[in-house]
Amino acid sequence: MKRLGTSEAIVRFSRFKIFIVCCAVSFLIPIAACVGFNLTDWALILLRAPDFLVLLLWLASAIGIGSVILKLTGLDRALDGLLRIVTATAIGLGVISLSVLLIGLRVHIGACIAWSILAIGLAAGAWARDVWLIFPSDQLPADSTQCPFRWLLLLCAAALGMACVAALVPPGILWGDEPNGYDVVEYHLQVPREWYELGRIVPLRHNVFSYFPFNVEMHFLLAMGLRGGPWAGMYLAQLMHVALIALTVLSVYALISQRSKSMAIISATAMATVPWMGLLAPVGYDEGGLLLWGTLAIGLSVRDPQDWRSMALAGAMAGFACGSKLTAVPIVLLATPGIHVCLARFKPKAIVAGGTFVLTGSLIFSPWLIKNIAWVGNPIFPEEATLLGGGHWSQTQVQRWINANHLPRSDQQNLHGRMAAGWDQILKDWRYGYLLIPLAIISAGLSWKQRQTAALLLILIVLTGFWLFFTHLQSRFFTLAIPLAALLIGQIEARGNISIAYGIVVSLAALGGLIAVYQKVTSINSHLFELIGVERLMGLTPLADITLPPDARVLLIGDGKPFLYNVPTDRLRYRTVFDVDAKPGETSDQAWESGWDASNGPTVRVIDAPELRRFADTYWGIPEPSASVMQMPEPTVKQ
Repeated sequence: MKRLGTSEAIVRFSRFKIFIVCCAVSFLIPIAACVGFNLTDWALILLRAPDFLVLLLWLASAIGIGSVILKLTGLDRALDGLLRIVTATAIGLGVISLSVLLIGLRVHIGACIAWSILAIGLAAGAWARDVWLIFPSDQLPADSTQCPFRWLLLLCAAALGMACVAALVPPGILWGDEPNGYDVVEYHLQVPREWYELGRIVPLRHNVFSYFPFNVEMHFLLAMGLRGGPWAGMYLAQLMHVALIALTVLSVYALISQRSKSMAIISATAMATVPWMGLLAPVGYDEGGLLLWGTLAIGLSVRDPQDWRSMALAGAMAGFACGSKLTAVPIVLLATPGIHVCLARFKPKAIVAGGTFVLTGSLIFSPWLIKNIAWVGNPIFPEEATLLGGGHWSQTQVQRWINANHLPRSDQQNLHGRMAAGWDQILKDWRYGYLLIPLAIISAGLSWKQRQTAALLLILIVLTGFWLFFTHLQSRFFTLAIPLAALLIGQIEARGNISIAYGIVVSLAALGGLIAVYQKVTSINSHLFELIGVERLMGLTPLADITLPPDARVLLIGDGKPFLYNVPTDRLRYRTVFDVDAKPGETSDQAWESGWDASNGPTVRVIDAPELRRFADTYWGIPEPSASVMQMPEPTVKQ
């Protein structure tokens, strides 16, 4: 890093301030486009300012925890600048996830515990400030304002602004189709909500998703503790997911910038503005964790795949990724080190480094496996239930899970059908932006002699094969390819007209992606942003116009959106479609209600007849509803 003269530093800093102002304006433009000049909507956004403040404290705490770990292990010396900060943040977030799990298994994650976790991280950050404090106050990076492609970052700022305003919309509304908020209110937020209200992390037999690894959802549980309740914390949880996606983009930039700042900006912009990122970021999914930790696991591993210390760090990221989504196990934890070993022609150093990667990742992932063994005997339940045990499930439920989550449609269960699905769900899917993956393939061709390119391309090929032949062919399950494609784009040499051509193509694709996401969010409902910050979600349910007695029990029959009901957990009964075990002769509505304890107090039944009919038509072993329910044209309330 070159030390600047005083006058030159002042000029650079002035340019930097102008650039920051432009980024701030770009951040606000999509928000203004969404809410217009409605002062009420702007006021609603300002009322959520405490969520943004807590978000910053959460990130600072994660940086502190990760910085201490990097410093104590000496790994901070192997990382430079922004990559060190992003890596420290990712490590800290992973440690917080596992800490919330281990603490939550014993005690309630309330305000005291939640704020104590953040306080520990902030104190750790103060002690290890030499790790995350990149530049002394009297220095600026020599080329911070000289890269001509830096103005592409305005598009990234606009994408972040769109994601932030969408994250302040109540859960369950976005996006109408994939990514559908249904999953958020069924389990991504609902399971942490139940654990928060129950006071402990326990198995929920009525919600099978509680057996999943929940590294991301642990932060949602933490958000509920930090803000004092499930609905008070839900917007913070959604902003946390925005932050995970933003950190993934920063990871791509940091991994590439040491080679070429121009290509780092181009690659980061290409990723940040792909419609899938804009759609995923503001909803409380777990893809953000998979993308952040998975990207760092792969990106760090390609830097020096024969150094066991570097591979141990990358393996830790892989373990956190597996704790976010099980699909990371075959691709990130197993295939990635295997590919490096093969490219190194099975040299002993490469084998040791690859083994270290797998061992470290497995250890980091193991708390989730141990938890499931204690709960149900199968470490990855409900997966592999036929081989490792189905616990309390019947064989019908096991088969229902396999059919719904592993088998594509009948017309896609042959080679032609799978290839057609790849075309429709990936290359032809507007959510991948049309140009990102072809541009990555072209980049691989231009830089094919580089070892990093070969490794990234092979990982992408393995991911494609896994998606085609071992999943149910949904577009969202291929999104790990987005950062992989961005990393491939960053491998080319930024020389002359090549970088200019890439900059033009990416900027046009980015504008198209931003417009597509804007059109999508504004087409959902003209009054969508009038709901910003609403915490009483009952208005989104069939009970919107009904006054419940204070001690009323609510039974959801076919309704899989329990998070929308502001009813205490001990008075709310529901189950997911996978937790229904119909006995011979039972109708689906009878099977749904089977086993629920009787009550002498008032009981309100919400019967979602359209969903019951859909479940019967779609899911294995779900019978038809009763004749009276079949006649209901819409969700019905019976008191």
